[in-house]
Amino acid sequence: MTNRKVIWKFPLELTEIQEFPMPKDAQVLTLQMQNGIPCLWFMVGQDASETQTRTFEIHGTGNPFVLEEKGVERGYIGTFQQPPYVWHVFERYEISEETIALDTGKEQN
Repeated sequence: MTNRKVIWKFPLELTEIQEFPMPKDAQVLTLQMQNGIPCLWFMVGQDASETQTRTFEIHGTGNPFVLEEKGVERGYIGTFQQPPYVWHVFERYEISEETIALDTGKEQN
């Protein structure tokens, strides 16, 4: 069996949080504007069958938000501009209590 890949595109809406179902092996390639719409491109396995829902957040320059909170991590993906605004996209990762306990070296009761 070959490990063929395909590229998927997800247009983003200007809302703080949005979710997309996609194959578990989906890898973020880039964030760019296409015809005035911010889009995320992913590389996925052509034969991928397992899916997961991934969550993305958009935050504007100068707008406060929480980067670190218990049970959640955020990974920066990229920035896009829609003058006069500049937006920043993060992927939100939910962290299990078990993982938190391992990271802190403590057991959760």
